[in-house]
Amino acid sequence: MPEVLVMVAAASALGVLAAVGLARARARAMLGLDHVHAFVDRVASLRAAALDLFDQPLRPGDPRTTVTAGGLEATYVIAAEGDRYRHHLAVRQRRGRPERAVAGRFLMLAVRRLRVEGMEVGLGVSPAGVHHARWVLDAEAQALFVDRAPPPLDGSALATVFAACLDEAERAPFEAMEGEIEPPGDVADCGSA
Repeated sequence: MPEVLVMVAAASALGVLAAVGLARARARAMLGLDHVHAFVDRVASLRAAALDLFDQPLRPGDPRTTVTAGGLEATYVIAAEGDRYRHHLAVRQRRGRPERAVAGRFLMLAVRRLRVEGMEVGLGVSPAGVHHARWVLDAEAQALFVDRAPPPLDGSALATVFAACLDEAERAPFEAMEGEIEPPGDVADCGSA
């Protein structure tokens, strides 16, 4: 009987080690430069789709939502409110524990790619770990946004920017959000930026 208990304990320990190893491998893949570069490309596609489908509600299969091979989901919408333009970007991990070091870091990277002069960004995180960035642009800033596509980044520049995004995500004032805005919901629910 003690041999059976030893075997069960050993099998359980191996299972835990395997799970930890798999989680670490996923994290390395998600934070690897290939995945980061793929995410940057997706941000450019999200930007184009948000401009093309401006002021329209999200639909199933909408190009303003994307999921990377690493399981990172991002949604970006823009809506008009008079002469102001409300932007909302949401990023979440589809598997694993949502962490600011991952979802927050990718959110900060996307915000850096979308930033225009004078843009003030409001940050929030929902109880489910969906990280949100919201900002409002006036007509002049929106015109700059439309005209200015983010410049390309080579591998070393991207690695430097992504490393800085971890520090930004850790220091950023993410506000706790009530309830869920599943991704990202109606832009009118974004609150003020």
